[in-house]
Amino acid sequence: MLLELSIQNFAIIEDLKIGFTKGLNLLTGETGSGKSIIIEALGIVLGGRSTKSLIRTGEKKAVIQALFYIENKEKIEALFQEHGIDMEEDGLVIITREIFTNSPSISRLNGRTVTLGILNSISYNLVDIFGQHEHQSLLHIPNHKTLIDSFGDERFNILKAELKRNFEEYAEFKKQLEKMNINSSQKERQIDLLKFQIQEIQSANLSPADDEDLENQFNRVNNIKTIGMGVGEVLDSLNGDNFENISIIDLIHKNISVLSGLKKYDMDLVPLLQRIEGVGLELQDINKEMRNYMESLDLNEESLIYLTDRMNTVNRLKKKYGNSVEKINEFMFNIQDELDVILNYDKEIKRLNENIHQIEKLSLGLSKELTLKRKAIAKDLEVKIT
Repeated sequence: MLLELSIQNFAIIEDLKIGFTKGLNLLTGETGSGKSIIIEALGIVLGGRSTKSLIRTGEKKAVIQALFYIENKEKIEALFQEHGIDMEEDGLVIITREIFTNSPSISRLNGRTVTLGILNSISYNLVDIFGQHEHQSLLHIPNHKTLIDSFGDERFNILKAELKRNFEEYAEFKKQLEKMNINSSQKERQIDLLKFQIQEIQSANLSPADDEDLENQFNRVNNIKTIGMGVGEVLDSLNGDNFENISIIDLIHKNISVLSGLKKYDMDLVPLLQRIEGVGLELQDINKEMRNYMESLDLNEESLIYLTDRMNTVNRLKKKYGNSVEKINEFMFNIQDELDVILNYDKEIKRLNENIHQIEKLSLGLSKELTLKRKAIAKDLEVKIT
C-alpha cells in the first residue's frame, strides 16, 4: 500500500507531503485546487511520462517520491531479484523521480538508479491509477485474468500452482526430447566423442593427491640439488663443519656450562639458563631431523620423468574438463549419464513422450477445473458490479 507521497517544485506545488492509511483515502477540494496534479505526480513517480514544463516556474528540478509498504513480498521480491535490486526486509519500497530543466529525468528504486522500463514493470504491481478521462485497467482485456485470479480461493491458488509446476516439467521434458532428436550419424559421432572423453579421464586414474601433492612432489624432485645444498649448509653451521669448525650446538653447550657455573652467585640467571637449555635441546632435535631429511633426498631421474609426465597429463585434463580433479570427475559422471541416455535412445524417447503425455492429461483436467472457477468468479463479479 501507498504510505506517503512527497512532491517538490511540481506544477503549482512547492512542497507537499501526504500520508496515507490503510483503507479508503479521499482527496477532496474545489476544482483547480490541485487534486489532479497530485494524481499526475503519482503517475509520474510510478513511471509515467514526464515533461520539463511540469517543473515549477523558477526552479531547476522537480522531485517526486513515493513510499510503499509491500505486505505480500513474493511477487515484488522476485521482480526485484530479476533486476538485481535489493528488497528491504521491512517490506518498504521507495520510488523517486527527479525531473530536470536541462537534462533527462532520473528514476530511483530503493536508492538505485533504474530505467523507466524496470520502474514500470515493478510499479505496475504496486498501484492502479484511474484518472479522469484515462483508459482504466479494468477495461484492458489482458488485465482481466489477473483481476479474476485475485479473487480465487485456496483451491484456486493450488490449481494455479500445480499448473505452473506442470508447465515447468513439461517444458523441461520437451527440451530433453528436442535434445534427443539427432540423426543417426550425429548420434554415432556423439557416442564416439563421449566414449573417448570418458576413456581419457579414466585412464589417468586421477586422485585428490593429484591436486594437493603432485606439484609439491614435482618441485621437490626437480629442485633436489638446490634443496640438498641448502640443507647441507644448515647442517654445517649446526655441527661446525664450517666457520673454522665452530659448531652452533657446541657454542650453546658452552654457554650453558658458563651459566651453570654462575647461577650459584645469582639465582636470577636460572630462568635464562633454562631457556638456553631449551634452545640447545631444540637445536639437537632439529639437527637430527635435518640429517634424516638429507638422507631421504634421492636424485632419481625416473621419478622426475614420471612426475613431469603426470603433471602434463593432469594439466591437460584440467584445461579440457575442469580446473580441479573434482571438476574433472564431475564432468566425467555427467557425460557418462549422457552416454547412457544416448545408448538407450529408444527407451529414453519413449519415457519422455510418456511423461509429456501424462503431464498434458493432468494439465487438461486442472485447466478445465480452473476455467470453471474463473467463470464462476467472473459471473459473481459481474453481478456485484452491475
